[in-house]
Amino acid sequence: MRLVAALEGRLTDILDAEAEEGARAVTQSVRNVTGWGQNRLRQQVMGSLGSVRLANAWRMQVDPRAPVNSYGAAGRIWSNAPHIVDAFSRVQAIRSPNGFYLAIPSPDAPKSFMGKRVSPSNWPDARFGPLRYVYRKTGASLLVVDAVRRNKAGKVSRRIKDGGITKTGRYAKGWSSVVMFYLVPMVRMPKHLDPQSVYDAMDSRLVDEIVRNWR
Repeated sequence: MRLVAALEGRLTDILDAEAEEGARAVTQSVRNVTGWGQNRLRQQVMGSLGSVRLANAWRMQVDPRAPVNSYGAAGRIWSNAPHIVDAFSRVQAIRSPNGFYLAIPSPDAPKSFMGKRVSPSNWPDARFGPLRYVYRKTGASLLVVDAVRRNKAGKVSRRIKDGGITKTGRYAKGWSSVVMFYLVPMVRMPKHLDPQSVYDAMDSRLVDEIVRNWR
């Protein structure tokens, strides 16, 4: 039928229709693959970090906008939190900025005090007592508090001066020293995200998508 149409002088119409169909196929495929890539990146964040906010920070745009079609259609995906994505996309070592230890809070350390995150520099001595440094040859060294006990919820309670110490100098039952910070020279952050694997998969899917959409 197309050969007959060409002999009758409608070849230009056929070529125009085919060109229009090709532009539609390319543009639709770019939209599909870009949307697929955005969804995969969001799933990657949710699966590794469980952060809805960080997952939704992945945005996309395809040009030209619908309903215009073009052989030059292009898709773009970006994150509104690029520094966070970059940090979790690389294996990196984190060291103390002042050249000393990194203080990693233990599960027993209070999360905050007076509205600020607790660290050795703002440790509430008046509440829990002073931190004591414990050096260890292997493993992390420690910062501990002495002569404390736990409340019914299992949390470390306020320190009582000279409390829990027997005449022999030992702790009475229920009193102890508790680790508040682990001291390490550095922490190696594992790689949680791999955006490049999604980009590579998008490249391989695009050609198949165009062939499938070109009727």
